[in-house]
Amino acid sequence: MPVGERIALAKQAWNIAARRLTAQGLAPLPRILSALDISRATWYYYGRQKVEADRKREEEGQKTLALITQVLQEHPRYGYRRIQEELKRKGMRVNGKRIRRLLNDFHLALKRGLRVTRSVACNPNPTLS
Repeated sequence: MPVGERIALAKQAWNIAARRLTAQGLAPLPRILSALDISRATWYYYGRQKVEADRKREEEGQKTLALITQVLQEHPRYGYRRIQEELKRKGMRVNGKRIRRLLNDFHLALKRGLRVTRSVACNPNPTLS
């Protein structure tokens, strides 16, 4: 089993065991880690990596959101595809799914208008009558 899967298992076990054993004053983490054959250093290293990756992702998201709002101020009728092209022109490559998620999360998505249906004359072809 890869280390990442063992870490995920350890986190699940930690959440369950911590609730039960914290009240008793016992430390379940060393037992869980030894059962899954994970060193303490690896456990804390993975935890620190996740925190740093989350912080970096948050910073990139804020920069991307600022650029998206700037594009939407210039072109309020742009959808996610045009925004993606505009950001590409400005030198920032962003996945379309990320743009759609940010637009939906911050309620910046373009509101769709109603389609206008055109009525057809009652007898469009007089030769058929």
